[in-house]
Amino acid sequence: MRSLLPLALVLLSALAPLAADPPPPAAAAKHLFVLPEGAFASQREPFTASRQVPGITAERVRFPSPVVTKVERNNTVHGIYFTPRTPTDRAVLILPWWKGHDEATVEIIGQAFASAGFNALFAAMGYQMQRAPEGRGSGSAIMEESAEHVQEWMRQAALDARRAHQWLATEGKNDPNKIGIVGISLGGFIAGLTYGVAPEFKAAGVILAGGNLGHYIAMGARLGIPPVTEGLAKLNIAPDEIERVLAPYDPVTYADPARKDGLMIVCGLLDPIVPYPVAADLWNAYGRPRILRLPTGHVTTVALVPLVLAGVISHLDRQLK
Repeated sequence: MRSLLPLALVLLSALAPLAADPPPPAAAAKHLFVLPEGAFASQREPFTASRQVPGITAERVRFPSPVVTKVERNNTVHGIYFTPRTPTDRAVLILPWWKGHDEATVEIIGQAFASAGFNALFAAMGYQMQRAPEGRGSGSAIMEESAEHVQEWMRQAALDARRAHQWLATEGKNDPNKIGIVGISLGGFIAGLTYGVAPEFKAAGVILAGGNLGHYIAMGARLGIPPVTEGLAKLNIAPDEIERVLAPYDPVTYADPARKDGLMIVCGLLDPIVPYPVAADLWNAYGRPRILRLPTGHVTTVALVPLVLAGVISHLDRQLK
């Protein structure tokens, strides 16, 4: 679990069209993602993008995470809020990839959504960007230490997203019923999880992510694939326990086919990091919602970013009218 690479090795070795065990009932774990009540303060300050797009303005945003961790820097959510010149009541929360720290890429994505008529908040997840421990790289502290640490991170990431919805719903003229969520890679897993536990998000785009992670990691352990067994040993998780440990935090656990129209999945058919069966499991769990299958790998999907953004923006445009 120190990276998503083990998933690639699992699928390359086992080519797993194997059926995953059914996840536990969603109701049994939803209490993990109940957002604390009460008001919270936020701060905004001007932000000048390195690449200016006419009619798009941006601000840095900060507000407290609803989960307090031992790393003080991690207890504040940092984001960049992009807004179009023409007022809109639609908004989207965007969650980044694992070690995402490149603000130039953040600007391109945020400005694309703003140009399409959305107020767009690009927010760092726990231990990313300004939230990383002192002296550590963005995201490097996410998947380490223990199973409990990873569980805490996933819970915090989903609750931060719910708080971001609260922030968006009180800013400007955003309609609380016209807010969506989009995530890329690791952010895609959190977007999928959040969409399942947070009905206030009316639409979602899950890019290069999916579900049933525990199933595929357990398969890799059974096959004795070194990166998998080494990663589980580092986190002190027995191979037979990984599905139980991850199930309460897996997007598939909370998949509700009644909400399939609001979901869009983007995946790479040649992805060696998050292989197609991982995306397909989430797709099937939701009753086969809209999906964009690309003839790409994980990193090489970058070549088709305009197509991906156009597809996800079109989906949100239809769902958030």
